[in-house]
Amino acid sequence: MNTDFSHKKTGHTENIAENLKYMRSAVERTRRDFDPGIGIFITWGFACLIGYTAAHFLGGSNAPRQDQIRINIIWLCLYAIAIPLSIIFGYRSSKKLQNLGISPYINAQIGWIFAVMIISGTIFGNFGLGRSFINDIHFFWAWIYAVLLSMTGIVYSKEWLAGGVGIFIGIIAAVFLKQYAYLVLGLAIFLSCMVPAIITKKRLSSFDEEKA
Repeated sequence: MNTDFSHKKTGHTENIAENLKYMRSAVERTRRDFDPGIGIFITWGFACLIGYTAAHFLGGSNAPRQDQIRINIIWLCLYAIAIPLSIIFGYRSSKKLQNLGISPYINAQIGWIFAVMIISGTIFGNFGLGRSFINDIHFFWAWIYAVLLSMTGIVYSKEWLAGGVGIFIGIIAAVFLKQYAYLVLGLAIFLSCMVPAIITKKRLSSFDEEKA
C-alpha cells in the first residue's frame, strides 16, 4: 500500500514538473517571438528628442507666453504624427503575432499601458492641469516615460526596465544641470527608447534566422 502511494506521489510530482517545464518553454517561446511594438517606442523616442530640444531653445516653462504657445503647438504636431504611427505599428505587431499563432495578450496589455500613460500625460500636459502639482510639465512627461518603460520591462524583458531606470537617472541629472535640463531629458528618453528597441530587434531577427 505504501509502495502504491509512493508511486502515485512520484508520478504526480513528475506531472507537475513536466507541466512547469512546458509552461516555462511556452513563456520563453512567447517572449522570444514577441514584438513589444519597437516602432512605437522609436517613434516616441524621436518625438521626445525633437520636442525637448525645441523646448530648450524656446525657453521651456520660463519662456514668454507666446513661446510657450509655440512649444505646445510643436508638441501637438508631434502627437498628430506619432499617435497614428503608433496605431499602425501596434496593428502590424498584433497581426504578426497572430500569424505566428501567438496570443496578442501581452501586446494588448502593453498597448493599454501606453495608451493610459500617453492620454493622461496629454491631458495634464496640454490643459494646464499638471501645473497644479508640478512646476515644470517637461519633468512630468519624463516621469511618465520612465514609468512606461519600467512597466514594459516588468511585462516583457529587462532591457526595457533598464531604459526606465535610465530615464529616472536622466531626471535626477536634469535637476542638477538646470541650464541643459531639457536637452538631458530629451536625450535620456531618446536613448532609453532606442537602445532597448535595437536590442529587441536584434534578438527577434536572430530568432527569425534560426527559424529560416
